[in-house]
Amino acid sequence: MSIAVRPPEWNDKDKAKIRKLFDQCDADKGGTVSLDELGRALASDKDLCRILGIDPIAAQPGNKAKLREVFEVVDVDGSDELDFDEFGLFFQSRVEILRYLPGTDDEDKFCIIQESIEGIREHANEVHPLAIPGLFNDKIANITPTVDGLADAILDDIGDAVDNFLEPNKIIKAKRQNGYVLATRGATKANFDAYGDAMLGAFEAGYGSGWTVAHQEAWGKCLGNLMDMYRLGVEDFQKEERDKKQAAIEEAKAAADKEAIKAAEKEAAEAQKAVEAAEKKRQEEDAKRAKEREDKAKKLASAEAKKSDEELMEERQAKESRMQMVRANQSARMKREAEALKDQEPFCICLKKGMVKGTPLY
Repeated sequence: MSIAVRPPEWNDKDKAKIRKLFDQCDADKGGTVSLDELGRALASDKDLCRILGIDPIAAQPGNKAKLREVFEVVDVDGSDELDFDEFGLFFQSRVEILRYLPGTDDEDKFCIIQESIEGIREHANEVHPLAIPGLFNDKIANITPTVDGLADAILDDIGDAVDNFLEPNKIIKAKRQNGYVLATRGATKANFDAYGDAMLGAFEAGYGSGWTVAHQEAWGKCLGNLMDMYRLGVEDFQKEERDKKQAAIEEAKAAADKEAIKAAEKEAAEAQKAVEAAEKKRQEEDAKRAKEREDKAKKLASAEAKKSDEELMEERQAKESRMQMVRANQSARMKREAEALKDQEPFCICLKKGMVKGTPLY
């Protein structure tokens, strides 16, 4: 089958884990999982909802429509049947959950752990007065840098890791939180690797000469689960720190933008003040000139009002004398122009074709 959305390239271990869940849902062993088969599987295994990331409400009787909505998201080809590739899409964005699902041989590993616990306890008491905690502290004595609380956390949490070896998902949240707290104290993924190896060495020393590759793999898987959960907490802390830094950067940018906006607003306000000041000055100058004109008019009117009848008569006579002089000058000019016309050549006073009126004939 070719589907538009494909799951990651699963490794063999992950494929085996998905196959186990797929076969659990494929009740009729037909090679696909129908909506009804999925509903029955969810009803019979309450943890399956959590593992597949399906809302438990959708798995309740009477909520088939809601379950169908979930089903259709991964039923890419719309066949109403999920093949193995489509079923794997339940884990496309939940690889973290898949990581802690029991493997095909995890039950064997769990049996080895359970069978070896008593032997480790008895022999450890013989080789060290403080048993496993003492052996562990000896192993981490030369590890640097030290992380406050990490050794105590491992000693406290290893029991939960053993008890929930086959269902590690049940303790992810709590141990992830522990990892977050340790990260705030400076713990890194490298610290977990070193301390995890030290605890594995303490178990080996506590068990004695009967320690085998099978013991190494079983206890290594158990401690690996726990260290992985701590690492998730470190990732949470690191992401939170990155988000804080990014938020600080954005805040600084916003503050810078605010300063720029504030400066621009100040500049605009100052420009507006300058315009208003210039307008005010212009109005004041206009008012001043208007006042000067008004004062001058009043002064002239006042001076005019103060003149006597004799002064007014003299002004009228002077004005009449100027007018007579102008009229005399005009009369003399007209007389001179008339005499000048007599001395000019004769003009044709009629119109001739092709000639302009008033143009001399010869």
